[in-house]
Amino acid sequence: MTGYNAFIPKFDVTNLVLKYIGVLIYVLNIFFWKIFKKTSRVKASTMDLNSEQNRFINEQAEELFMEESAGKFPWWKRVWHMLF
Repeated sequence: MTGYNAFIPKFDVTNLVLKYIGVLIYVLNIFFWKIFKKTSRVKASTMDLNSEQNRFINEQAEELFMEESAGKFPWWKRVWHMLF
């Protein structure tokens, strides 16, 4: 369940360790990775999260457009599919 039963109704060290050991392992792994790989923090305002995704979506759309627009659809439908 949750880690509350380590504190309520009475404090139990065994439950505390069993419930929260995952959090400790997670934090230790992050610190180990930061020290081992010598990575630095990146501000959220400078992160680029969409460029690769947008490139992939555009490539898929172009491929689909080329396959479908081989004379099967009128020009306005091809434009519609290209835009949306």
